[in-house]
Amino acid sequence: MAYKTPKHVQEKKDAKKHHILDTALKLFALKGFENTSIQDICQAAEVSVGSMYFYFPSKEDIYEEVYSRINNQSLQHLERAVAGAANLEEIIRKVIETIVLSALPDRTEAQFFLANRTMSNLKIKRDDSLQKFARWFKAILDEAVENGEFNPQNTELAAVSFIYGTYQSVRYWNVFQLETSAEEMIDTLYAYHSKGLGLENCTPK
Repeated sequence: MAYKTPKHVQEKKDAKKHHILDTALKLFALKGFENTSIQDICQAAEVSVGSMYFYFPSKEDIYEEVYSRINNQSLQHLERAVAGAANLEEIIRKVIETIVLSALPDRTEAQFFLANRTMSNLKIKRDDSLQKFARWFKAILDEAVENGEFNPQNTELAAVSFIYGTYQSVRYWNVFQLETSAEEMIDTLYAYHSKGLGLENCTPK
């Protein structure tokens, strides 16, 4: 019979692993991946180097898991934000609000992307994530077309325009530290995308 790790032992291991990831995220956001060493992470997380390597073979593996967790949580936040929305207009607003608010300067995840934005690896990962988010939003648009909420169009291009346009606008806002408030960003992006999708010309069934 195969050995099965007791539940309380597994929970302890999982908690330690999450603690290491939380610590690494903060350091990557503060110092950048390149300027953060395994020793830095071990010291901040108060774990031994041997214990660190038990969970992660390398610093790159830590980085991979940190990014994957951010990416998965981002999609979960979007899905929760639109749950129960009454119509496409409300969905558009909630998606924009979620993206903008997640990029506020006091958010560690936002600082992670700023601190590591020149890494080619991160750029590739972001493109992959945006494609995933665009596919998710295309499904929403397809349903809205069926419901008669806006005129039939190329929902794939519409989803790409909305997702990429929103994220790139927010990235520009962060990188160049514009003095635009979060509320103004949300209102501006909502007005732009609502017009672009032609929502003001359609009446829901």
